[in-house]
Amino acid sequence: MKSKNTEQLVFQAIRDNPYATQNEIGQALGIARPTVAFHIERLQNKGMILGRAYVLNKNSGIACIGAMAVDQIFQLDDPVVLDTSNLTTRAYSCGGVARNVAENLARLHVKAHLLSQVGDDTEGKWLIEQTRKTSICTNAISINTQYPTAIYTAIIEPDGSLHMGISDMQIFNEMHSSFIHKQWKHIAGSKLVFCDTNGSRDLIKTIIERSNEQDLPLYMDAVSTKKAIRLPQSLKGIHGLFCNILEAQAILSMNTDKPEILVQALLERGAKKIFLTHGKHGVWIAQQDGISHIPAPTCPVVNVSGAGDALIAGTLYGIYNDYKLEDAVTTGIKAAQITLQDVAANSIKINTIISSDISE
Repeated sequence: MKSKNTEQLVFQAIRDNPYATQNEIGQALGIARPTVAFHIERLQNKGMILGRAYVLNKNSGIACIGAMAVDQIFQLDDPVVLDTSNLTTRAYSCGGVARNVAENLARLHVKAHLLSQVGDDTEGKWLIEQTRKTSICTNAISINTQYPTAIYTAIIEPDGSLHMGISDMQIFNEMHSSFIHKQWKHIAGSKLVFCDTNGSRDLIKTIIERSNEQDLPLYMDAVSTKKAIRLPQSLKGIHGLFCNILEAQAILSMNTDKPEILVQALLERGAKKIFLTHGKHGVWIAQQDGISHIPAPTCPVVNVSGAGDALIAGTLYGIYNDYKLEDAVTTGIKAAQITLQDVAANSIKINTIISSDISE
Protein backbone atom coordinates (compact mmCIF):
# COMPACT_ATOMS: atom_id res chain seq x y z
CA MET A 1 0.00 0.00 0.00
CA LYS A 2 1.52 3.32 -1.07
CA SER A 3 2.15 5.91 1.65
CA LYS A 4 -0.02 8.57 -0.02
CA ASN A 5 -2.93 6.12 -0.40
CA THR A 6 -2.55 5.05 3.23
CA GLU A 7 -2.67 8.66 4.36
CA GLN A 8 -5.87 9.21 2.40
CA LEU A 9 -7.42 6.07 3.94
CA VAL A 10 -6.47 7.23 7.46
CA PHE A 11 -7.98 10.65 6.74
CA GLN A 12 -11.20 9.04 5.48
CA ALA A 13 -11.38 6.82 8.57
CA ILE A 14 -11.08 9.90 10.80
CA ARG A 15 -13.70 11.67 8.72
CA ASP A 16 -16.06 8.73 9.25
CA ASN A 17 -15.37 8.54 12.99
CA PRO A 18 -13.36 11.38 14.57
CA TYR A 19 -13.41 9.57 17.94
CA ALA A 20 -11.84 6.32 16.71
CA THR A 21 -8.61 5.35 18.48
CA GLN A 22 -5.41 4.72 16.57
CA ASN A 23 -5.77 1.00 17.32
CA GLU A 24 -9.31 0.97 15.94
CA ILE A 25 -8.23 2.78 12.78
CA GLY A 26 -5.30 0.38 12.35
CA GLN A 27 -7.51 -2.67 12.76
CA ALA A 28 -10.08 -1.33 10.30
CA LEU A 29 -7.42 -0.63 7.66
CA GLY A 30 -5.19 -3.61 8.38
CA ILE A 31 -2.13 -1.54 9.32
CA ALA A 32 -0.05 -1.19 12.49
CA ARG A 33 -0.86 1.48 15.11
CA PRO A 34 2.56 3.23 14.68
CA THR A 35 1.75 3.59 10.97
CA VAL A 36 -1.57 5.20 11.87
CA ALA A 37 0.21 7.55 14.30
CA PHE A 38 2.74 8.51 11.61
CA HIS A 39 0.02 9.48 9.12
CA ILE A 40 -2.03 11.33 11.75
CA GLU A 41 1.02 13.46 12.56
CA ARG A 42 1.48 14.21 8.85
CA LEU A 43 -2.18 15.20 8.53
CA GLN A 44 -1.85 17.50 11.56
CA ASN A 45 1.28 19.13 10.10
CA LYS A 46 -0.60 19.74 6.86
CA GLY A 47 -3.43 21.40 8.78
CA MET A 48 -5.96 18.82 7.59
CA ILE A 49 -6.90 17.73 11.12
CA LEU A 50 -6.77 19.71 14.32
CA GLY A 51 -5.67 17.93 17.52
CA ARG A 52 -7.89 15.62 19.57
CA ALA A 53 -10.41 14.16 18.76
CA TYR A 54 -8.94 14.63 15.32
CA VAL A 55 -11.28 17.50 14.53
CA LEU A 56 -11.32 17.98 10.78
CA ASN A 57 -10.23 21.39 9.55
CA LYS A 58 -13.35 23.01 8.11
CA ASN A 59 -12.42 24.76 4.90
CA SER A 60 -13.31 28.41 5.33
CA GLY A 61 -12.04 31.76 4.18
CA ILE A 62 -9.51 32.58 1.48
CA ALA A 63 -5.73 32.43 1.89
CA CYS A 64 -4.02 35.34 0.10
CA ILE A 65 -0.33 34.83 -0.62
CA GLY A 66 2.04 37.48 -1.94
CA ALA A 67 2.81 41.15 -1.66
CA MET A 68 2.00 43.73 0.96
CA ALA A 69 3.51 47.17 0.57
CA VAL A 70 3.35 50.83 1.42
CA ASP A 71 1.76 52.70 -1.49
CA GLN A 72 2.86 56.25 -2.29
CA ILE A 73 0.38 57.91 -4.64
CA PHE A 74 1.36 61.17 -6.35
CA GLN A 75 -1.59 62.87 -8.04
CA LEU A 76 -0.47 65.29 -10.79
CA ASP A 77 -2.15 68.71 -10.88
CA ASP A 78 -1.62 68.87 -14.67
CA PRO A 79 -0.55 66.41 -17.38
CA VAL A 80 3.06 65.41 -16.83
CA VAL A 81 5.81 67.47 -18.44
CA LEU A 82 9.10 65.63 -18.83
CA ASP A 83 12.51 67.06 -17.86
CA THR A 84 11.08 69.43 -15.25
CA SER A 85 9.35 69.43 -11.87
CA ASN A 86 5.63 68.62 -11.75
CA LEU A 87 3.25 69.72 -8.99
CA THR A 88 1.41 66.94 -7.18
CA THR A 89 -0.48 66.05 -4.05
CA ARG A 90 0.54 62.84 -2.32
CA ALA A 91 -1.02 60.21 -0.14
CA TYR A 92 0.20 57.08 1.65
CA SER A 93 -1.77 53.90 2.02
CA CYS A 94 -1.45 50.14 2.41
CA GLY A 95 -0.98 48.19 -0.79
CA GLY A 96 0.39 45.10 -2.46
CA VAL A 97 -1.71 42.80 -4.63
CA ALA A 98 -2.31 40.01 -2.09
CA ARG A 99 -2.94 42.50 0.69
CA ASN A 100 -5.37 44.56 -1.42
CA VAL A 101 -7.31 41.45 -2.36
CA ALA A 102 -7.37 40.37 1.29
CA GLU A 103 -8.62 43.76 2.50
CA ASN A 104 -11.37 43.87 -0.09
CA LEU A 105 -12.43 40.33 0.86
CA ALA A 106 -12.47 41.29 4.54
CA ARG A 107 -14.72 44.26 3.72
CA LEU A 108 -16.99 41.78 1.93
CA HIS A 109 -17.14 39.73 5.15
CA VAL A 110 -15.01 36.86 3.86
CA LYS A 111 -12.38 35.54 6.28
CA ALA A 112 -9.03 36.44 4.72
CA HIS A 113 -5.64 35.04 5.76
CA LEU A 114 -2.69 37.10 4.51
CA LEU A 115 0.60 35.27 3.98
CA SER A 116 3.36 37.77 3.30
CA GLN A 117 6.39 39.46 4.83
CA VAL A 118 7.62 42.91 5.77
CA GLY A 119 10.96 44.35 6.76
CA ASP A 120 12.10 44.94 10.33
CA ASP A 121 11.43 48.66 10.02
CA THR A 122 8.96 51.43 10.80
CA GLU A 123 7.08 50.92 7.53
CA GLY A 124 6.63 47.22 8.25
CA LYS A 125 5.27 47.82 11.75
CA TRP A 126 2.86 50.45 10.42
CA LEU A 127 1.72 48.13 7.62
CA ILE A 128 0.94 45.27 10.01
CA GLU A 129 -0.90 47.60 12.40
CA GLN A 130 -3.06 49.00 9.61
CA THR A 131 -3.73 45.54 8.21
CA ARG A 132 -4.95 44.23 11.56
CA LYS A 133 -7.52 47.03 11.69
CA THR A 134 -9.26 45.58 8.61
CA SER A 135 -9.98 42.18 10.23
CA ILE A 136 -7.45 40.41 8.01
CA CYS A 137 -5.78 37.48 9.78
CA THR A 138 -2.10 38.49 10.10
CA ASN A 139 -0.71 35.43 11.92
CA ALA A 140 1.17 34.29 8.80
CA ILE A 141 3.02 37.58 8.14
CA SER A 142 6.74 37.13 8.79
CA ILE A 143 9.50 39.69 9.49
CA ASN A 144 12.49 39.73 7.14
CA THR A 145 15.58 41.30 8.69
CA GLN A 146 17.58 41.40 5.44
CA TYR A 147 15.36 43.58 3.23
CA PRO A 148 13.18 46.67 3.79
CA THR A 149 9.41 46.69 3.57
CA ALA A 150 8.18 46.88 -0.02
CA ILE A 151 7.20 50.28 -1.38
CA TYR A 152 5.16 51.03 -4.51
CA THR A 153 5.04 54.53 -5.99
CA ALA A 154 2.39 55.56 -8.52
CA ILE A 155 2.23 58.80 -10.50
CA ILE A 156 -1.37 59.48 -11.49
CA GLU A 157 -2.42 61.78 -14.34
CA PRO A 158 -5.24 64.32 -13.78
CA ASP A 159 -7.66 62.03 -15.66
CA GLY A 160 -6.97 59.22 -13.19
CA SER A 161 -4.81 57.13 -15.51
CA LEU A 162 -1.49 55.71 -14.37
CA HIS A 163 1.46 57.65 -15.84
CA MET A 164 4.11 55.50 -14.18
CA GLY A 165 4.46 52.98 -11.39
CA ILE A 166 7.75 52.01 -9.74
CA SER A 167 8.35 49.60 -6.92
CA ASP A 168 10.94 48.10 -4.59
CA MET A 169 9.75 44.53 -4.06
CA GLN A 170 13.09 42.80 -3.41
CA ILE A 171 11.81 41.38 -0.13
CA PHE A 172 9.44 39.02 -1.95
CA ASN A 173 12.28 37.40 -3.89
CA GLU A 174 13.10 35.83 -0.52
CA MET A 175 9.73 34.10 -0.31
CA HIS A 176 10.62 30.54 -1.32
CA SER A 177 9.08 27.09 -1.03
CA SER A 178 10.07 26.95 2.65
CA PHE A 179 7.68 29.85 3.30
CA ILE A 180 4.77 27.80 1.91
CA HIS A 181 5.72 24.67 3.84
CA LYS A 182 6.05 26.61 7.10
CA GLN A 183 2.71 28.37 6.70
CA TRP A 184 0.80 25.48 5.14
CA LYS A 185 -1.62 25.09 8.04
CA HIS A 186 -2.98 28.57 7.25
CA ILE A 187 -3.48 27.56 3.62
CA ALA A 188 -4.85 24.03 4.06
CA GLY A 189 -7.85 25.23 6.07
CA SER A 190 -9.03 27.64 3.38
CA LYS A 191 -11.85 27.11 0.92
CA LEU A 192 -9.93 28.98 -1.81
CA VAL A 193 -6.32 30.05 -2.27
CA PHE A 194 -5.17 33.22 -4.03
CA CYS A 195 -1.55 33.90 -4.91
CA ASP A 196 0.10 36.73 -6.84
CA THR A 197 3.38 36.35 -8.74
CA ASN A 198 5.45 38.63 -6.52
CA GLY A 199 7.11 35.66 -4.82
CA SER A 200 9.96 33.60 -6.25
CA ARG A 201 9.52 31.02 -9.03
CA ASP A 202 10.20 28.40 -6.38
CA LEU A 203 7.31 29.63 -4.22
CA ILE A 204 4.93 29.75 -7.20
CA LYS A 205 5.85 26.21 -8.25
CA THR A 206 5.36 24.94 -4.70
CA ILE A 207 1.96 26.55 -4.10
CA ILE A 208 0.70 25.16 -7.41
CA GLU A 209 1.92 21.65 -6.59
CA ARG A 210 0.67 21.54 -2.99
CA SER A 211 -2.72 23.08 -3.79
CA ASN A 212 -3.16 20.56 -6.57
CA GLU A 213 -2.19 17.66 -4.29
CA GLN A 214 -4.86 18.63 -1.76
CA ASP A 215 -7.54 19.67 -4.27
CA LEU A 216 -7.48 23.29 -3.09
CA PRO A 217 -8.81 25.64 -5.78
CA LEU A 218 -5.89 27.99 -6.56
CA TYR A 219 -6.44 31.34 -8.25
CA MET A 220 -3.44 33.38 -9.40
CA ASP A 221 -2.81 36.90 -10.64
CA ALA A 222 -0.06 37.54 -13.20
CA VAL A 223 0.55 41.04 -11.67
CA SER A 224 2.79 42.47 -14.45
CA THR A 225 4.60 41.49 -17.64
CA LYS A 226 7.89 41.13 -15.73
CA LYS A 227 6.38 38.91 -13.03
CA ALA A 228 3.96 36.96 -15.21
CA ILE A 229 6.86 35.03 -16.74
CA ARG A 230 7.58 33.53 -13.31
CA LEU A 231 4.66 31.21 -13.94
CA PRO A 232 5.72 27.72 -15.06
CA GLN A 233 5.37 26.59 -18.66
CA SER A 234 2.56 24.25 -17.64
CA LEU A 235 -0.33 25.99 -15.88
CA LYS A 236 -1.84 22.70 -14.74
CA GLY A 237 -2.92 22.99 -11.12
CA ILE A 238 -4.09 26.62 -11.49
CA HIS A 239 -7.85 26.72 -11.07
CA GLY A 240 -8.15 30.29 -12.33
CA LEU A 241 -5.66 32.79 -13.78
CA PHE A 242 -6.23 36.55 -13.80
CA CYS A 243 -4.20 38.53 -16.33
CA ASN A 244 -4.49 41.39 -18.80
CA ILE A 245 -3.64 41.45 -22.51
CA LEU A 246 0.02 42.39 -22.02
CA GLU A 247 0.56 39.83 -19.28
CA ALA A 248 -1.03 37.09 -21.39
CA GLN A 249 1.27 38.01 -24.28
CA ALA A 250 4.29 37.79 -21.95
CA ILE A 251 3.27 34.38 -20.58
CA LEU A 252 2.69 32.98 -24.06
CA SER A 253 5.40 34.89 -25.98
CA MET A 254 2.69 35.91 -28.45
CA ASN A 255 2.12 39.28 -30.11
CA THR A 256 -1.58 38.99 -30.88
CA ASP A 257 -3.93 41.29 -29.00
CA LYS A 258 -7.03 39.21 -29.76
CA PRO A 259 -8.50 38.08 -26.40
CA GLU A 260 -10.08 34.91 -27.80
CA ILE A 261 -6.77 33.62 -29.13
CA LEU A 262 -4.90 34.47 -25.93
CA VAL A 263 -7.36 32.82 -23.54
CA GLN A 264 -7.55 29.68 -25.67
CA ALA A 265 -3.76 29.41 -25.68
CA LEU A 266 -3.67 29.82 -21.88
CA LEU A 267 -6.28 27.08 -21.47
CA GLU A 268 -4.12 24.80 -23.60
CA ARG A 269 -1.28 25.41 -21.13
CA GLY A 270 -3.38 23.69 -18.46
CA ALA A 271 -5.23 26.36 -16.43
CA LYS A 272 -8.90 25.49 -15.80
CA LYS A 273 -10.24 29.04 -16.06
CA ILE A 274 -8.87 32.27 -17.51
CA PHE A 275 -10.04 35.78 -16.58
CA LEU A 276 -8.55 38.14 -19.17
CA THR A 277 -9.10 41.80 -18.33
CA HIS A 278 -8.97 44.48 -21.00
CA GLY A 279 -9.69 47.78 -19.23
CA LYS A 280 -12.84 49.50 -20.42
CA HIS A 281 -13.54 46.60 -22.78
CA GLY A 282 -14.37 44.27 -19.91
CA VAL A 283 -13.38 40.69 -19.08
CA TRP A 284 -13.06 37.55 -21.19
CA ILE A 285 -13.82 34.31 -19.32
CA ALA A 286 -12.51 31.07 -20.74
CA GLN A 287 -12.98 27.48 -19.60
CA GLN A 288 -13.15 24.16 -21.37
CA ASP A 289 -16.81 24.54 -22.33
CA GLY A 290 -16.34 27.89 -24.02
CA ILE A 291 -15.38 31.57 -23.98
CA SER A 292 -17.63 34.41 -22.88
CA HIS A 293 -17.23 38.18 -22.64
CA ILE A 294 -18.62 40.53 -20.03
CA PRO A 295 -18.39 44.21 -21.02
CA ALA A 296 -17.53 46.87 -18.46
CA PRO A 297 -20.04 49.73 -18.16
CA THR A 298 -18.49 53.19 -18.37
CA CYS A 299 -17.89 55.09 -15.15
CA PRO A 300 -15.96 58.17 -13.96
CA VAL A 301 -12.31 57.47 -13.12
CA VAL A 302 -10.65 59.10 -10.12
CA ASN A 303 -7.81 56.65 -9.52
CA VAL A 304 -6.91 53.41 -11.30
CA SER A 305 -4.78 52.08 -8.44
CA GLY A 306 -6.34 49.01 -6.87
CA ALA A 307 -9.11 48.53 -9.42
CA GLY A 308 -7.64 45.28 -10.75
CA ASP A 309 -7.24 43.92 -7.23
CA ALA A 310 -10.84 44.85 -6.45
CA LEU A 311 -12.00 42.99 -9.56
CA ILE A 312 -10.16 39.89 -8.37
CA ALA A 313 -11.59 40.19 -4.85
CA GLY A 314 -15.14 40.70 -6.11
CA THR A 315 -14.84 37.73 -8.45
CA LEU A 316 -13.41 35.52 -5.69
CA TYR A 317 -16.21 36.66 -3.39
CA GLY A 318 -18.73 35.44 -5.95
CA ILE A 319 -16.92 32.13 -6.48
CA TYR A 320 -16.60 31.65 -2.71
CA ASN A 321 -20.36 32.08 -2.40
CA ASP A 322 -21.10 29.68 -5.28
CA TYR A 323 -22.24 32.28 -7.81
CA LYS A 324 -22.37 31.29 -11.44
CA LEU A 325 -19.02 32.21 -12.98
CA GLU A 326 -20.41 35.04 -15.12
CA ASP A 327 -22.21 36.48 -12.09
CA ALA A 328 -19.02 36.27 -10.04
CA VAL A 329 -17.11 38.24 -12.68
CA THR A 330 -19.95 40.77 -12.92
CA THR A 331 -19.58 41.25 -9.16
CA GLY A 332 -15.86 41.74 -9.67
CA ILE A 333 -16.44 44.39 -12.33
CA LYS A 334 -18.78 46.25 -9.98
CA ALA A 335 -16.12 46.15 -7.27
CA ALA A 336 -13.56 47.54 -9.71
CA GLN A 337 -15.88 50.38 -10.74
CA ILE A 338 -16.45 51.38 -7.12
CA THR A 339 -12.67 51.48 -6.62
CA LEU A 340 -12.07 53.47 -9.82
CA GLN A 341 -14.30 56.23 -8.43
CA ASP A 342 -12.48 56.41 -5.09
CA VAL A 343 -9.20 58.12 -4.22
CA ALA A 344 -8.24 55.07 -2.15
CA ALA A 345 -6.88 51.85 -3.67
CA ASN A 346 -9.17 49.92 -1.28
CA SER A 347 -12.58 51.55 -1.18
CA ILE A 348 -14.62 51.31 2.01
CA LYS A 349 -17.69 51.37 -0.24
CA ILE A 350 -16.89 48.00 -1.84
CA ASN A 351 -19.31 46.19 0.48
CA THR A 352 -22.20 47.80 -1.40
CA ILE A 353 -21.81 45.07 -4.04
CA ILE A 354 -23.12 42.55 -1.51
CA SER A 355 -26.59 44.02 -1.63
CA SER A 356 -26.56 44.76 -5.37
CA ASP A 357 -28.69 42.60 -7.64
CA ILE A 358 -26.22 40.74 -9.87
CA SER A 359 -29.05 39.40 -12.00
CA GLU A 360 -29.95 42.81 -13.37
